[in-house]
Amino acid sequence: MNFVNQWHVYEYLKNNAETVLLKNLMETFKDAPIETLVEGMKEWLITPKHL
Repeated sequence: MNFVNQWHVYEYLKNNAETVLLKNLMETFKDAPIETLVEGMKEWLITPKHL
């Protein structure tokens, strides 16, 4: 996957993080505090991904 495609994926994930990631994370980590999930999402979004 080239850089341009990675950028589009990143933008999509960033723009849809609340609906997509939070929904999935809440299912996976039902008992975790919301602050922990939000911090984890922020770190995940700012960490470069090698897709």
